[in-house]
Order: sequence, then C-alpha cells, then structure tokens
Amino acid sequence: MSIRQKKDSDRRPTRAEGPGNGGRALAAESDEPFSVTPLLGALLRITHEALTLGILESLRQQGIEMTETEFSVMRYPGPDGVRPIDLARRCNMTKQAMNYVLAGFEAKGYIQRKSPAGQRSTTIRLTPKGWKLLSATRHCATDIEARWAAHIGARRFDALRASLQEIAVWLGKLPANTPTIGSREKTNAESFLDEVEGLASQTDQIPIRRKGHTDRQRSR
Repeated sequence: MSIRQKKDSDRRPTRAEGPGNGGRALAAESDEPFSVTPLLGALLRITHEALTLGILESLRQQGIEMTETEFSVMRYPGPDGVRPIDLARRCNMTKQAMNYVLAGFEAKGYIQRKSPAGQRSTTIRLTPKGWKLLSATRHCATDIEARWAAHIGARRFDALRASLQEIAVWLGKLPANTPTIGSREKTNAESFLDEVEGLASQTDQIPIRRKGHTDRQRSR
C-alpha cells in the first residue's frame, strides 16, 4: 500500500459523508444562523422571571424591599401553617438557607415560628403584618396579569390560565377542585384577596393598594 493510499484509508469520514453512506455527500450545511423555536419551558421561565421582577419592583415603589429568594417563600400558596423543612423543599432551598430567610422575616415582624403543644416540630404562622405583605404581593401580580390580559385579550389570557391550571391539577400540584378563574365572575384571586384583607385589617403597618377597592373600604 502506498503512503497516499494509507493516508486515504486512515482518513475519517467527514460530517457530510457520514460513517456508512459509502462516501456519498449529504446535503451541504446551510449558512443560515442556527435558531431554535423556544419550548414551553423557556416561555414559562421568561414570563415567570418578568412577573417576579415586576412584582418586586412594584413592592419597592411601595417601600417594601424583598429579594427574589424572600419572594419565593411568600409566593402561592404562602408559608402560613407550613413547617420550615417542608417550605425549604418547596422552595428548593437547604434547611439552613430557609432558616436564614425566616429569621429575616421574623425580625421584620412578618412571621412567627411556633411549636404546637406536645410537638417538637415548628410551624410558620403569618402575623397580621405578614398577611398584608402577602396581600401586597398578590395585588402586584394581579395588576401585571391585567396588563398582559389587555395585551393579548381577556379571552385568550383566560384560556391560557385555564390550560396551565388543568396541567397543574393533572400533575398533582393543585387540588382537583381548584376553582377555574373566569373573567366574568368573581375570581379565585379576588376571593383570596378578600380573605387576606380581612386578616390583614388587624394592622395598618402596610397599606393595601387595590384598584377600585379603596373607595369601597372608605365608604363602609
């Protein structure tokens, strides 16, 4: 075998030829830039990040400073009645990191950690100030969602929400009897806010900002 023949036999097939196509060249690679249509996970991450940053900025404008880590503890369904170890799992945090966050909330008067009589486990309880903080975060979220609904249309937004809720129930992340939010009736979020504001009314340390609700409160 000549040196040239040996070099040709040792040469690995190119990407265009492939290992088993007998040297037949495949279609030339396109010079177009590589692009991928974003999958659902990417779209959910993008919108979740935008929603989180929008809520934190809105809270900041109200004089409430909160980090993304702290917000993860306060997001739906909230920490009230949950053990710290279970909340750490829910938030994908270590027990030590969760205890640090809870200590900060406790120092600010948002929560209390209590041990039920005869039990060694600790349970988190929101204080009236904590309920108002939770209410404030929900108001910020509903305001942002209202802007998104106005952009794509209420019907499409409600369909999106209903579809995601159905998937969440199917995955076992929400109870099967979770009410579906409709645009033409009192929503679950509004019912939640009414309940929270009833608890939060025990203190006035954080003002509750709700469009169209302040005037009704003053008229009572």
